[in-house]
Formats: sequence, structure tokens, C-alpha cells
Amino acid sequence: MIQTRWGHLNRCYSLLTRVQAMFLDGHLVLEQTARSRSGRFFNFNGTAGLWRKSCIKEAGGWQHDTLTEDLDLSYRAQLAAGNLSSSPTW
Repeated sequence: MIQTRWGHLNRCYSLLTRVQAMFLDGHLVLEQTARSRSGRFFNFNGTAGLWRKSCIKEAGGWQHDTLTEDLDLSYRAQLAAGNLSSSPTW
């Protein structure tokens, strides 16, 4: 799995959108990258990512009956294979 980061179409629209962009960038650029590079678990955010079908199968498949299926799958995949990465750029 490769987790990429989001872009913002309306970053400068209002104070609210600037604050939201700042928090999302902080999470995706700083936290996810640092966790990935240091070998710690990080969660897949459900968008902006690519999964190999074999990785999903090896992690036990997609579980539709969980509240946070993206988080569930990302942790199971890391436990099974440990080879997930985060890309801070597009």
C-alpha cells in the first residue's frame, strides 16, 4: 500500500478552509511520513492510496462490517507484512 497526501482546491477560501488544510497537512505530511520512515505503524486514510490486491488478501481481506475498515486493513496489513510506505508528495 502506498498512502499519498491530499491536495486542497479551496485552501485560501476562508479561515476555516485554511485551518482545515493546515491540520490535514500536519497529519499527512508530518505525522504519516515520520511514522513510516521510523518503522512505526500508520493508518491508511481511505483516500489517496493504492493497494496491491495480494496485500489485501494476505491481511485477511476487506472487512466491510467494521466502522473504520481503512484503519483496520492498514493495521492488519502492517502486522502481516510490515512493508507499507507513505509518500509525502504526489
